[in-house]
Order: sequence, then C-alpha cells, then structure tokens
Amino acid sequence: WSDKGDWTACCHNKYMPQEQCVRNKPKELTKYIGEGYELTYAEEQDVNADSIFQFWTSIPEADAFLMNEGTWKSRTWKALGVGIYKNYAVVWVGWRTDLEPTPMPCRLLVEKQSKEEKKAVAAGDVPVISAPTGRFYVVVSSFQSLQDARNGVKQLINYSDANICIVKNKQGQYRISINNYETLDGAKSGKELYRINFTDAWILNY
Repeated sequence: WSDKGDWTACCHNKYMPQEQCVRNKPKELTKYIGEGYELTYAEEQDVNADSIFQFWTSIPEADAFLMNEGTWKSRTWKALGVGIYKNYAVVWVGWRTDLEPTPMPCRLLVEKQSKEEKKAVAAGDVPVISAPTGRFYVVVSSFQSLQDARNGVKQLINYSDANICIVKNKQGQYRISINNYETLDGAKSGKELYRINFTDAWILNY
C-alpha cells in the first residue's frame, strides 16, 4: 500500500510481513468494522469480472480462499467488497457481517438511474455548468435565459440516457449540451452520432 492516500502505508510480503496493516484497510477506507482479507489481480490490459473470477477459481489456493476450504475452512465469509479499475482488481472478504445495506443489482441500479435521468430531463432539471471544465460539449441549441434552456431540455426526453446539461458562458448565453467528452476526437464522434437528429450540432470546448 502506497503513501499516496488516506490510509496507512505498508509493504506486506514474505520478507516483510505486515498482515495486520493489510487487514485494517477496510476499517481505514470504509465503515466496515472487521478485518479484511485481500485478493488482488492485475494484467497489462483492461480486465472484466468474468475473466478475473475464472482465473482465481483456476488456482487452488485462491479458490480455497474464496470458498472457505483448506486452510480457510474455519472461516465463514460474511462480507465481500470488490473493486475493478482498468487493469486492476481487488476483492476483500471478512468474517464479520457488513452492516451496510445490500448493494442493488447492477441491472436494477441502471434501471433506477435511467428513470431518475428521464424524470430530470422531463422537468428540465439538469446540471448547469458555469465554470470552465476543459471538456468538449456537443451543443444542440442556445438560449438567452435559463428558463428557456430548461424548457428546451424538456424536449429531449428521448435522449435522457445521454449526459444532458446546460452550459452558461460569461456573456449569459445558455447552451444545451446533449453530451460531453474528455477529448476532441470523442466529441467529433459524438457530434456525428447526434447530427442525425440535430443537424446544427457543434462542439464547444469549455
């Protein structure tokens, strides 16, 4: 564990064992009060959950760890935490029950977010960007007042799954952005996609 975050830095290996430092990480980073036992994974390219799980279960030691078998038979895992970022993955397990609510299944979470986004667009209640972000916005319409812009957003109910927002510039103009991107190339691809229905769409770097 590095010294680049809000946790206790340490290096745990067979030459410098610091097991307790690793086991305390869930307490340091989450509301979980028990110890965490860690299993990690990394490769050169982005990973996905299925390939990681297949890899772990193909290794007897890792499989026994996850299934409470072998040297882990005396433990019963009652808590699980998973994190995947780019080419890294980490799983924590613990024998104390996690007091946090059970996470919502991904499918239901997506459905909930979609309903909330659709409701927000229908009400014209989308974020207003008034300070530069450095991102590239695909603008589909412009207005002189915030209320007119919000009314314009309401017409985009069929695009509620996009990242709709209103961009306000220093001159007091309000632009409706149907989506925004980190790079210019991404914005160009997005513009071509949306120009099917918005022929005057243009890119604003703000």
